Amino acid sequence: TLYRTASKAAAHPVASLDQLSSACRAARGVPVLAIGGITVERAADVARAGAAGVAGIGLFIPPAGTSADRHLQSVAHALRRRFDTCEAVS
Repeated sequence: TLYRTASKAAAHPVASLDQLSSACRAARGVPVLAIGGITVERAADVARAGAAGVAGIGLFIPPAGTSADRHLQSVAHALRRRFDTCEAVS
């Protein structure tokens, strides 16, 4: 877990972006996904740390009254834009 999230107990440990970056370097070409409290706004920081992508629950659940397809398309587009434009670590 990278950020606090409602789906985990308050005492659940969280990692820092530096720890994520270290894990990505240690993985040596194996894709690492960030999980836990991920938002579109945090995606660029996650990508810059070296993550290949994100996993999540809340990020992908559409707000009430919103089309699930439209919401997923919007989130996927926004995440791709963040990963493509953040000067991520290669």
